[in-house]
Amino acid sequence: MKTFVAATPLLLLLATALLLDAPPVVVLPHDVAPPPIERTWREQVAEVEAGRREAIVVAHEAIGDEQLRDVRTLTMLQALELGESRVTASGIQHLAALHNFRRLTLRGEAVDDELFTAICRIPTVRYLNLPHTTVTDNGLAALALRPQLVQLRLGSPQLTDAGLAQIGRLKKLRFLHLIDVPLTDAGLEHLAGMTSLESLYLDGARITDAGVSRLLTTRPQLHLHLDQQHHDLDPHRHDHVH
Repeated sequence: MKTFVAATPLLLLLATALLLDAPPVVVLPHDVAPPPIERTWREQVAEVEAGRREAIVVAHEAIGDEQLRDVRTLTMLQALELGESRVTASGIQHLAALHNFRRLTLRGEAVDDELFTAICRIPTVRYLNLPHTTVTDNGLAALALRPQLVQLRLGSPQLTDAGLAQIGRLKKLRFLHLIDVPLTDAGLEHLAGMTSLESLYLDGARITDAGVSRLLTTRPQLHLHLDQQHHDLDPHRHDHVH
């Protein structure tokens, strides 16, 4: 006895694609929504002004100093994330008067020492995400202006072990992620005394197992990632799934 399967629109579509040697057709389930369309800079500024949002996140639109002038009176703004930043030290100053501002993420053009110093002059900022910078040890000295930092994510191949002493003085820092910073075991010594530090991510570091062992002996509860992987000595390596 033969069994017949009723042709459905989906089966007909796949069969037609096979006959025509066409690429496979991807059909999304009905309950999978398409990705949201990113709201423009102007639209998000207007929503903050109206009290409908507290953060501006623009991933694909280039934003420079002229646009950043729009935030000067956004007293409700708490976070700003720019994926294509063209901001300079002059433009970033527009954030300095915002009493509720806490989080800043800049991607795009690299942050240099001048811009980094201007960022550190924002009095209320607590969370900095600056993955692409050319900050040097001299520029890192501006961290002394922001001893209340809670989180720092910083990428710069220009930093040295000596410069990490500036980070080691941040007594309230809880989360630190260094990207392509060529620190060695000597640099880890500057971080070992950070008693508030809970999580340390290092990508592209030049440290040894011996240096890691000394760090975790001093800070046994520190959550440590090296190049996106838990170190074998990290006591938290089984606490979560990547």
